[in-house]
Order: sequence, then structure tokens, then C-alpha cells
Amino acid sequence: MGRQAFLYLSLIVGGALVAVPAEGGDAPADQKPLEGKWLLVSSEQEGVSKPAEELKGGGTYMIFENQEVIARSEDQSVSLGTYSLDPSKSPSWYNRVMPDGTERLGIYRIEGDQLFLCLGERGKTRPSEFRTTKEDKASLVIYKRVKE
Repeated sequence: MGRQAFLYLSLIVGGALVAVPAEGGDAPADQKPLEGKWLLVSSEQEGVSKPAEELKGGGTYMIFENQEVIARSEDQSVSLGTYSLDPSKSPSWYNRVMPDGTERLGIYRIEGDQLFLCLGERGKTRPSEFRTTKEDKASLVIYKRVKE
């Protein structure tokens, strides 16, 4: 994946480009299901899917580590802020605080080794289902867990 495509995907899932912090704390127990490295396999923005063949060769990863979210592709890393989960909600809630302090609210589910993450527009409402429309400006991304 080229630099331009990586930056585009980083903006879809994150909305900001900043340096990656060097340290963090241990993740709370309810965040453990997301901990680790996930390979991006599908992306949808405003109701339009990104063709799978455009994603396969790129190797774009989402890394959840010590309450931090990092997007990584080749030798580039982007901090997307910190995250918290609330699995008691239905669907389960995903909350991200961006490096600039704004929130990105979403929902998530894990099915086997796949992570489905639907995020509302920055600073806007949380999606209630795993789909996007042109009007809601949400993002739906699907990742496959990387077993290392």
C-alpha cells in the first residue's frame, strides 16, 4: 500500500496523524479482547465499500496495546489515541479519545478471529448498527486477528 492510501485509511479510522507515544499502562480486563495486532481486510465509508483487492497487498494493521490504538503500515505508524470498551451495552460500545481530545464513538463485535468496528463521525453520535450511509458519515472496518 502506498503512502497516500495509508494516510487515507488512517484518516478514515482515526481522523488525525500524530507521533506514536512511547509508553502506556496495562489495559483493563474488559479491554483484553481487543489487545493485539489486527490486519485490515475490509473498509466501508458512507455506504461505499473499498474493494478487497485494494486492501490485500497493503498490510494495514490496527494495534491495540496498553489502552492505545495505533495504525501501522509498512514503516509508518500513526497514533489514533486511547480507547475504552463497554461490553455491557448492546451492541458493545467502543470509545476512542483522539490525540487532540475529541471523541470518536463506535460499536464493536468480535466473531472468531474477526473484529467489526463501526465508528461515527468525529465528535458525533455513536452508530447503532454495523453499516454506513452517506448521511451518517460513519466508517465500518473489519480486521482479522494476527497470531504472532
